[in-house]
Amino acid sequence: MKKLYFLILKNLFPVILICIVTTNALSQTGLNLNFVGTSNNYVKTPVLLPGTYSKEAWIKIPDILTQYSNIISGGKPAPQYHVFWTSYGVLNAGHTEAFDAVKDNVTLTPNIWYHVAVTYDATTTTMKLYKDGMLISTNTGVQPFGVDPCVFIGALGTDISTVPLANSFFNGSLDDVRIWNTVLTATDILNRKNCELVGNEPGLVAYYKFNQGIAGANNAGITNLINSSTTTGLDGTLFNFALSGTTSNWAAGTAVTPNIATTQITQTLSVSGPTIFSNSFCSNLITTLTPNGVSPLSGSTTAKVWIETLQDPAFVKRHYEITPDINTTTATSRVTIYTTQQEFDDFNFVNTVKLPTGPTDMAGIANLVIEKRGGVSSNGSGLPATYPGLTTIIKPANADVVWNSNVNRWEITFDVVGFSGFFIESATAPLPLRWLSLTGVINAQKQTVLNWEVQENNVLNYIVEKSDNAVNFTGIATVNSKGDAKNSYNFTDASMINGLVYFRIKQTDRNARTSYSPIIKLSNNQNGKFAVYPNPVKDMVSITGATIGSTAILTDLSGKSLQQIKIKQSAFTIDMSKYNSGVYVLKTDNGITQKIIKQ
Repeated sequence: MKKLYFLILKNLFPVILICIVTTNALSQTGLNLNFVGTSNNYVKTPVLLPGTYSKEAWIKIPDILTQYSNIISGGKPAPQYHVFWTSYGVLNAGHTEAFDAVKDNVTLTPNIWYHVAVTYDATTTTMKLYKDGMLISTNTGVQPFGVDPCVFIGALGTDISTVPLANSFFNGSLDDVRIWNTVLTATDILNRKNCELVGNEPGLVAYYKFNQGIAGANNAGITNLINSSTTTGLDGTLFNFALSGTTSNWAAGTAVTPNIATTQITQTLSVSGPTIFSNSFCSNLITTLTPNGVSPLSGSTTAKVWIETLQDPAFVKRHYEITPDINTTTATSRVTIYTTQQEFDDFNFVNTVKLPTGPTDMAGIANLVIEKRGGVSSNGSGLPATYPGLTTIIKPANADVVWNSNVNRWEITFDVVGFSGFFIESATAPLPLRWLSLTGVINAQKQTVLNWEVQENNVLNYIVEKSDNAVNFTGIATVNSKGDAKNSYNFTDASMINGLVYFRIKQTDRNARTSYSPIIKLSNNQNGKFAVYPNPVKDMVSITGATIGSTAILTDLSGKSLQQIKIKQSAFTIDMSKYNSGVYVLKTDNGITQKIIKQ
């Protein structure tokens, strides 16, 4: 549920491996489960609903066309059910034949996450309905439901041994379902709706986080919905889900995440996967780190956030420092940092190049860049001048600058190599470089020949760097810029290749900012495996192990040809940024077929 979620001037590309990379993760955070009502998707649970109870969930509906869309419902004998449902986009709950004993008077807006809850006190026969933490309906005369309190998620089930009622299936996305044996107060619901629970809270019967599977991937092996409460034996069973593709499957996105920090704080955690830095329950969120790339971040890592009182014209008041204990300069990760609209407004007041003035300000989003300052602040202030390392400008993809309306904040995500201080600012000059392509080939003398093409502005030079482990690089040559234009370059390494070798190009602009090309891997073994990386990809995908002289064709899933490539080097890149998100197929005329997932 925690929303977790890139390029330094389009320059941070992970190393190409000699095998096709697959993830070893069985699940990821920041997920929900998409239900397709017409496909009869539902989850059957062993939960027995208490007589006095509270039910909670996050829901998102795609339209208001479904008449009976059950969220958490069940019971028998008919018609003595407990129901929590929407009808044509209107939220309802009730018992027996009074299925709308409590009812909203406003239709839900499609494609918006809502937190919904219903409570029932069997002693006073009082039922209350809540939306986004606010009480919207009360009924003091709701009689108890039937004798069989079975619970279904996404349907109205009458018995754990039978299928749910026809036309009762939920249509939309569900996340973070909670069932309690107590009546939650309005304060309980409001304060905890955006927070992930521990699982041992008093009165918590069942807790389904929905943090399973991989968003949009083949999840056919995941058929249970895990219960995270301390009560054992309450895992649910998934029925009729496709478990592949963008619907009827695990999907990205959630609203369950802590509130961002409001003062300077520091937290140190051990990172072994996606990690949220938040040093108290449901508040003081600093950053989210998702290790990736060639040298994934791991081990003890310290994250700090400062919020300045006065507005410096150079950067947003909120700024960050992230420091792993090991591989500080080479560790790779996807980073998400947070800020508020007020902080953008304060920055804009003293700047002519504006950051977003609101969620729909695409020009402001396009202006946003991250300044990365190497090292650790020398005096603990976290201010730019106190960092001893190089300054690099990172341009997040526009799609990775996101306004989260559920918690009223900006979430900015990007990839990094090496850790340091991070500052949000606006781009005051054209970005110096766009990497268009980089290829490598071994000539007859077993020497490496590199060719790269760039769209450059204000670039000083390029340094060719070489490595035998893809981590520690050494500069071997400097190539001066040809000037502001679309230019092509080539370089031949005079030394002969012996085994595996890695190359990258370091660019330095006239303002001393740097960026890096993709990493190219070459070998004097011409029988290397065909590999595609990164996959999934956002813009530039790298291919290695291709057969020189062969032809590759990129198609969509329908077979429509999008690009034909005559392979002149065993390692080359394809620009995927111009294609929509989805699955594409790369085929070579010597029989290789590889799917490429465009994010």
